[in-house]
Amino acid sequence: MSNGKEVKLIVRNTIRQFGERHEFETVTKGVLYEKGESIFLRYMEEILTNDQPIETMVTIQFLATDEIRIIRTGDSRLRLRFSKGERMEGQLETPMGKMNVETHTQQIQKKLSSSAGELFLRYQMKSQNGLMGEYELEVGYEV
Repeated sequence: MSNGKEVKLIVRNTIRQFGERHEFETVTKGVLYEKGESIFLRYMEEILTNDQPIETMVTIQFLATDEIRIIRTGDSRLRLRFSKGERMEGQLETPMGKMNVETHTQQIQKKLSSSAGELFLRYQMKSQNGLMGEYELEVGYEV
């Protein structure tokens, strides 16, 4: 898996913010690869915002320690870390500046192999101004 394998992905995001619930589902292709003791999954996500498509490169890193890191790069850059039951620091960079955020991971389920895998994350994200939202991320891949 070190050179990377093309995979088919189904990604589901559920976002609860300000009393509203939004769900997004993306079917796309990505790359699965190993580097050191980590497994990486990288794909391009396109979400419509105000009827305009916004492309974001998403990289999910599965560490040997059971920690998961997600980096989202597009109009802004979001770096998040997850470990079940833990509060972990992250950072959001926008054209207006940087903001520290914190994730509190309620649930992580993962099953990974070189041919197929699944990830489920449920977490809250907070900033210095309070709760930003509650999130669920489901990712399934196969070669």
